[in-house]
Amino acid sequence: MNYLLGLIISIALGFLATNAIRSQGKMDPFWLIISSTGLGVAISAHIGFYSLFIAGTYSIPAVWAGHVIIATLLLIINYRIYKNHLSTMLPTLRADRKAWIGLLIASLLLVPLWREAHFFPFGGWDAWASWNLKTKFIFLAGDQWKNMMDPSMWRSNNQYPFFLPLVNAWGWCVAQQPSVSTGLFNAILFSFFTACLMFWGLHRLGKGILSVLPPLVLFSIPFINTLSISQYSDIVLAFYLLGCLTSIIIALREKNHALAMTSGMFCGIMGFIKTEGLLAFMICVVVITSYILAAKKESKSLFPSFILPALYSALPAIFFSLFWSTENVSF
Repeated sequence: MNYLLGLIISIALGFLATNAIRSQGKMDPFWLIISSTGLGVAISAHIGFYSLFIAGTYSIPAVWAGHVIIATLLLIINYRIYKNHLSTMLPTLRADRKAWIGLLIASLLLVPLWREAHFFPFGGWDAWASWNLKTKFIFLAGDQWKNMMDPSMWRSNNQYPFFLPLVNAWGWCVAQQPSVSTGLFNAILFSFFTACLMFWGLHRLGKGILSVLPPLVLFSIPFINTLSISQYSDIVLAFYLLGCLTSIIIALREKNHALAMTSGMFCGIMGFIKTEGLLAFMICVVVITSYILAAKKESKSLFPSFILPALYSALPAIFFSLFWSTENVSF
């Protein structure tokens, strides 16, 4: 129950952010849900990061205060955007029938994901040795949390950023104690929403109801299923990478500034997930901006809509790389 409360708070913040962005372009209900979840989880993780960066510790009062401040600011922004048309502040949930049917079919994946996740309640090896261990340092070690980046901890991949540990730490913050279920449910969440994102992208690109088949097949493969719920950061990176690329493709097709902005945010968030995520962020920025600037004149207007959110969302990755990143001695 405490996990759900933390998730609801995160998604609410993500919804307020996405709803403000919605004023810049058309956004269908499925992307609204996906973006609200992705941005909301990232906001909670980034608040935890700035607590570490500014206060030197994961301060529970500071983290809660950060959520309250961000929620207040987003509410004010939403009111100012929609104050002349308050009836449009809440989006309609209209979508074509095939999309709802596809989402219903995709939800069948929750059964194997749930079942498999309970065989690995503590996650796989990297979850034990790295990601969940970092969560314990962040949440339990007070101002000594930086010891997780000591060279003697090289087996824990101490050179990696800690987005997923901060997502889990927020769940522990709400529960007021460490909880095994937080990492387990987050693994299911990211796995399921990655499948939904795959369906949404294919559906928007004109593949119809058959768009549900690739995620169903992929996440029904036992090996893929096991890896996705092993509480690793790989599925988290897959979610944000797929969201970045899918939304920018559709944004370019439709000249949609709202999708370009959310694509930029997903792109920036990637950099703080893993070292590979930072590389993916840099590649995406170079490739996407080059394509936009080389495109037709009407598409070039999407450049600031993409690059500014990307750079802002990448600030935790930039600060980590400048001040905390250690030498890679693991490989």
